[in-house]
Amino acid sequence: MNSKESIKPDIVMKEFWRVNERFADLFNAVLFNGKNVIKSDMLKEMDTDISGTIKWKKGQSSLKRVRDIVKKEYDGVEFNILGIEIQDKVHYAMPLRTMIYDGLGYLKEYNELKSKNRYTSGMTSDEFLSGMKKDDRLHPIITIVLYYSEMPWDGPVSIKDMMIHMRPEIENIFTDYKMNLVQVRDSDRYKFKNKDVKMVFEITKSIYEENFNNIYDKYNHRNISIEVLRMISVMTDAPYLMDITDNNKRGNVNMCNALKKLQDESKLLGRQEGLEAGRQEGLEAGRQEGLEAGRQEGLEAGRSEERIKAIVSMLELGLTKEQIITKYSEDEYEKAEEEYKRAQELLRASQAADRLYEFIMESENIVFFGGAGVSTESGIPDFRSKDGLYNQHDVEFDKYEPEYLLSAECLHHKPKVFFEFYRQKMDARGIQPNITHKVLAELEKMGKLKAVITQNIDGLHQLAGSKNVIELHGATTRNYCEKCRKKYPSDYIYESKEAVPHCTVCGGIVRPDVTLYGEQLPAGAYESAVKAIKEADMFIVAGTSLKVYPAAGLVWDFKGSHLVVLNREPLDFKLDAQNDIEYTGSMGDVFAKLDNMLHMG
Repeated sequence: MNSKESIKPDIVMKEFWRVNERFADLFNAVLFNGKNVIKSDMLKEMDTDISGTIKWKKGQSSLKRVRDIVKKEYDGVEFNILGIEIQDKVHYAMPLRTMIYDGLGYLKEYNELKSKNRYTSGMTSDEFLSGMKKDDRLHPIITIVLYYSEMPWDGPVSIKDMMIHMRPEIENIFTDYKMNLVQVRDSDRYKFKNKDVKMVFEITKSIYEENFNNIYDKYNHRNISIEVLRMISVMTDAPYLMDITDNNKRGNVNMCNALKKLQDESKLLGRQEGLEAGRQEGLEAGRQEGLEAGRQEGLEAGRSEERIKAIVSMLELGLTKEQIITKYSEDEYEKAEEEYKRAQELLRASQAADRLYEFIMESENIVFFGGAGVSTESGIPDFRSKDGLYNQHDVEFDKYEPEYLLSAECLHHKPKVFFEFYRQKMDARGIQPNITHKVLAELEKMGKLKAVITQNIDGLHQLAGSKNVIELHGATTRNYCEKCRKKYPSDYIYESKEAVPHCTVCGGIVRPDVTLYGEQLPAGAYESAVKAIKEADMFIVAGTSLKVYPAAGLVWDFKGSHLVVLNREPLDFKLDAQNDIEYTGSMGDVFAKLDNMLHMG
């Protein structure tokens, strides 16, 4: 695998600028003439997802956007929001794009304020109408667009530049939006103080200009870190520099030796000529053909990531597959389509989490009822999905019905078969709780969640920290002798050398403390579940097909305000669109977003 495949340019960029000292130095040099205004020790990483929903009178529109790098800069108790957008090509709508990104950032904070204020008492009618209290304030968002290319930026730098010609009377009242553009080729005008940042900009600019003497003069016999060299490799599109970093294990490289290797092999000169030829072709053949030439350039340079991003943007705009593959390959389209679908999934999850958070904040007695789907993202298969336990064909067990293998009848009539299946398929030792288990435990600590009712037998809710767990089907973490009821630890069955484990006292069969098919649910557990559900004002049903009775009938005992159904497959439920939620997709996506909101709020 070559460096282009193993290390993605956007990852290299983001990792470099995530370092607070470099991030702060960029802003100080570009915006404050080198003054130490942004303090590196006051920076904190922020969520880059700025997706938002804009509500209209007759509906709403959702926008899915993720920024490159975003940090909070604290100024006492308050903070500013600083972002970097990275471009290797001229984007002729970049001022508009940046304005939208900043606007979505403000919208996200505004929506969070609205959600927080919704249940605040004492608001005036005007405050309630806007969702903002009179003294509420948003936090400033400042964005830098970092453009790395040897060709100058020839696109607009403000919204005004994108406008038609305006009469002076209109121009005088026009509200402009100017982006903060940084061009690497003009970077000598900035007063960088961080040695890594200074080195990246200075060496990159010199390579653009093919001024190798300047590099030799300043960096002769000096070593450069692998991280910095990777940045230079990405910004100059020099894969041979990246190859050097891949083959070096010491953490440092002699820069002059690296450049000499490039010159000796005439790689840089050839690349420069190829780029220029592609540009001339684009200028002569028109913009569309120029884009095609640029695409070919990307293919030759291995920049598949940028092409996939372009296709994703086209999909967001509603272009069809037929329209897209005229300029891009089938393979690129499929990768982009997968990325687009994933982005849409995350957007749906984010929207579900937003509503779920609102319901949680207004509820005081929440009950969670979960099935096998709650644990699938921990690596435990469910039962009835296409990849579930009942659809995992094993020649050894194919002659039996899945339910039979986990039945009391199998345990008593074919114990060897039962325990062989149990040891192979039901061993949850070493499995860790996922984000859903952890968030539920957090909600319990907050006093919101009063009970977890589970059909699962893996014990992950308790492992995550939940205390009030009602186990309808028992748990594999406990075992007991059928004759004398002596208790045994969870490892006893799995580590027993007997095909059928027996009691060391009376010789009876040692079985897991779980409710098998053909056995009654523990009366105490079922009654506790019914009582908890009847008292709940919010009921979350998650990861269950609701096909196993009597547990499936528990949902009809709920008489509260909000019913939330989270499951991979849709359930046959008629829900109130205003007061209920139905979400089909990854439960982990929803609870990951909910986790962020709980810690922010």
